[in-house]
Amino acid sequence: MTVPTDLALPNFDAVFMQNNQESDSQDPIQALQGVPYAIRKVISIAKIKIHIIVEPVDLSNASSPYRFKLTSSVMGLGIIGAAPLRAVGFQTDNTDVRVMDGVEQEKDEPMIGKTKSRIWMCTLEELMKEHNSIGEAAEYLKQGWEGYDEKTTKVVRISIKSAGVTTFCNCTMMNLGSDGLRKRVAIVGAGPLGLIATKNFVEEGFDVTTFERNEYVGGLWHITSDPTQTCVLPGTITNTSRLTGVMTDFPMPESYPMYPTGEQIEEYFQSYAKEFKLIHHIKFGTEVVGVSRDETSKMWRIAYRSSSKPDAGIQEDTFERLILATGSFSKPSIPNVKGIEGFKGEVLHSQAFKNPAKYKGKNVLVVGLGSTAADSISGFHKAGANKLIVSHRQKVLILPRITKDNKVLEFTLSFRLLQLIFFLQEVNAWLMSIIFFSELKKIQQDNFPGLSSHPAFTDGRKMPGPKHMIPTVSDDLAGYFLSGRLRSAPGIAEINGPKSVKFVDGSEATDIDLILFCTGLSPDLASFIPKDYDPYNVDLSPSSFAKLQPHYTADRRVARLYRGFMSIQCPHQLAFLGTTLAKRPAWQLYDLMTMALAQLWGDKYPMPSPTEMNKDADAFIDNIVKLSKGGDVKFTGVIGHKEFDKWLNDVAGTGLYDHLGNWTNGRCWKLWWKDRELYNKLMTGILSAHVLRLFDTGRGRKPWAGARQAIMEANDAADNFGKDKA
Repeated sequence: MTVPTDLALPNFDAVFMQNNQESDSQDPIQALQGVPYAIRKVISIAKIKIHIIVEPVDLSNASSPYRFKLTSSVMGLGIIGAAPLRAVGFQTDNTDVRVMDGVEQEKDEPMIGKTKSRIWMCTLEELMKEHNSIGEAAEYLKQGWEGYDEKTTKVVRISIKSAGVTTFCNCTMMNLGSDGLRKRVAIVGAGPLGLIATKNFVEEGFDVTTFERNEYVGGLWHITSDPTQTCVLPGTITNTSRLTGVMTDFPMPESYPMYPTGEQIEEYFQSYAKEFKLIHHIKFGTEVVGVSRDETSKMWRIAYRSSSKPDAGIQEDTFERLILATGSFSKPSIPNVKGIEGFKGEVLHSQAFKNPAKYKGKNVLVVGLGSTAADSISGFHKAGANKLIVSHRQKVLILPRITKDNKVLEFTLSFRLLQLIFFLQEVNAWLMSIIFFSELKKIQQDNFPGLSSHPAFTDGRKMPGPKHMIPTVSDDLAGYFLSGRLRSAPGIAEINGPKSVKFVDGSEATDIDLILFCTGLSPDLASFIPKDYDPYNVDLSPSSFAKLQPHYTADRRVARLYRGFMSIQCPHQLAFLGTTLAKRPAWQLYDLMTMALAQLWGDKYPMPSPTEMNKDADAFIDNIVKLSKGGDVKFTGVIGHKEFDKWLNDVAGTGLYDHLGNWTNGRCWKLWWKDRELYNKLMTGILSAHVLRLFDTGRGRKPWAGARQAIMEANDAADNFGKDKA
């Protein structure tokens, strides 16, 4: 049987005592045999708070038996306390806190003249042998100890609170998170970011439904012929290694090359979804067509339909919380080109480009020179295109994945180096940018020395400044330039013939069969979110958006969000994934980010005040304004400072900044003293994702028992890479 989609929990009252008289009402915990009687005898002289929890013994196992646990905190006078509860089977956990005048005190504080009482924590625990859903667990609590054939990993929390010394009532079943809202969350998109969010929220006990319009997970890593969907090209390989560009508790197979192919990445995410049993949380083949909000109930209303049968009708469901994980690559950005309507060849955006082999023997003009352009040019070359031209308005930096001496470039970034970069940014951000930029230019010169004299790198085109340069990672592009296989041209001035293009320097390209625009994609949230919650809506903060140059707002390039992912208008209920980059590999960042979000929405870490959130969002836009004075900001979602990284780790509860490089913290000294080998690897080795699951801090995200081994194995693989080729 499947888990019911409507998990609304029943509310009911249970009056155990009114004016010191026993009530004849149905007792909702009658299955505990004798406990209600003990409560009734104690309640007239003690305040009792009871929490009933029905939960799987193993939260990660959908087939786990359930544990029924009743925990009672009793504040009684003198010796009465928890004795009656212990007599009927409760176990105390040795908690014995003195309370004077209703306030907990140190045990050695004088007690003369003060009212003395104590708090005992008692628990009673039994194992339910059958599987129960949330609604069925509620029936069980009302009707008795019965088992039902249903599987779920949801947690039921029942709070029974005293309403005074003589009245005990208001028993409500609930599974609540921050802002007193239930923990039902809708996630739109089952690409990498949506999968990561699904896993981290399920792990924290949320009731998750993920909507995916396709019949597969992995998003753009699945090759599709649909021209409206972005995907990788055949032969694409990643720009981050299998050792760093991974999930925090799921390493890639050792059989993968250091830089896996797109097909292997898709396979990896399929395995990830299977390993953590995410599939049954995903509604495949389901397209979200609209989102509205009921302000009275504080609920999101999700309208959706079958992707394969759009005429079958629209359905609706409601959720307290919503995460949009549709990513940064959904809406094509195509520049206005004079005369483009008269071009008789083919015009495509890279989103619609699927098959390089189709252009064998053709003449191709690629516009733009980022990573997508580099992959496309490689595809054309391997497919046998006749003539290849790339039009780019600015100079570029080209970096290899693996250097000429068989070193993986990204492995130079360690936690220690990252902290040094953060420090230098705080001292002098401009100087740090210049140093970093100089190092990148040196890497290009060392690995592709011929580029220093190539026209594409020596003509009058401007080199972006240190804070505006986004290097292009490619192992092939430099060779195409140097061999003459690829011609470099400046920006397009106009289309001056049926198949000819004129460039801004007066040169031309003729007999062009295809113009491929590799000019980027942007998020498209307009069709999903009501305008009052759209982070790109300038009307929500006119004074802040007014500081930006008009094209940033017209093109919807700047999202006003707290920390780059949380809604300012609805922080407890709305978040966006895919709008932010930082100095971590993307999947590391979003794993960490959704760990933190789950803690905030789970009410396990305090939510910042509206004033603090608005201040952060305004500072983010002010930084873009400052950067834009020195040149165009290609990606506006970069948040590269230490405070952001530290905040994410603190909220998620990783313990990273307590254990590493923090000599004022005893945990750092303890790790350094007890496990020097591990400490050194964490500080100077590769920037492993698994460290984010290493430390058991007693709060926050779940630690992973395999983290230490995975960290050591990843560092060994990094240390040994290329030695067989030396």
